[in-house]
Amino acid sequence: MSDVIEKLFLYKQKGILDGSWLITGEETEDKSIIIQHFINRLFKKEDDFTGYLPSVKWIKKPLTDTSKNDFAKAISKAKITDKVVDSLKYKSEIPVESIRDISRFVSTTTDSETYRILVIDRADDLNEKAQNALLKMLEDPPSKTLFFLLCDNRAKLLPTIISRCRILRLHPSSLEDLEAALKESIPENVQPLLMKMGDYKKSEIEKIYTQGGLDFYGEILEILENKTPLEKILSLTEKAAKDDDSFSIFCTVLMYAFLEKSKEDPSYIEKMNTFTQKIAQTKALYLDKSQILFNILVDFIN
Repeated sequence: MSDVIEKLFLYKQKGILDGSWLITGEETEDKSIIIQHFINRLFKKEDDFTGYLPSVKWIKKPLTDTSKNDFAKAISKAKITDKVVDSLKYKSEIPVESIRDISRFVSTTTDSETYRILVIDRADDLNEKAQNALLKMLEDPPSKTLFFLLCDNRAKLLPTIISRCRILRLHPSSLEDLEAALKESIPENVQPLLMKMGDYKKSEIEKIYTQGGLDFYGEILEILENKTPLEKILSLTEKAAKDDDSFSIFCTVLMYAFLEKSKEDPSYIEKMNTFTQKIAQTKALYLDKSQILFNILVDFIN
């Protein structure tokens, strides 16, 4: 935890802390606590301070209407207990209204010494409209403003949001420990590539390796770099869509391939956005997975 906080203060010391940060890592890592410690230190508060700060706004999934009423009743009776808090239920996503509500907060003025901080906990709970609304803010953030996007699964975020953030990955253990844990099951020569694909998560790395992710990656690169017969592309996408696990692995690997390509060709950022939206539609509307993947690859190589 201290490593992340020290990195942020190092950027502050260099005068380049402003902007957007994507804090990502294993679900077991409590990112909100880490950022709370950073905020406390930044504003010179006690380390366990959790009170109201006018320069800080936290966004998370809203309470369900029933829980909102129950909480309001508990407040009116001054009976806020751990039992009441633990029983609260939250909606399944962060709606666009939550992002629109922060536009006034982001546009407020601040003196030269005070930071304005927006924390989205968790950013991967933002629905599509909310992500697009947030993207507009990230494109031209005001000075002395910090956006912290806390995220367990960054694959759920629009690539254009990711591209506008500096990324800090939280590791439950050191890279050396992760490499040692993978040593028994994965050859060392492919570990670095798989760790990037799997976002440094042991379970995800092993799943990509055992379920043919490297084979998918090789065939995807061949398609993106060479003229490939449509029959071969169709064969690949049918293999990728044979079951949910294969489809998930293929999408993860394909997104990584696009990300690598975007370093040479910025147009791939927009292609990644299109890919993310089409995959979300495929899952929501139960569309033909093989056909969608085929269309995506054919469109992108033309």
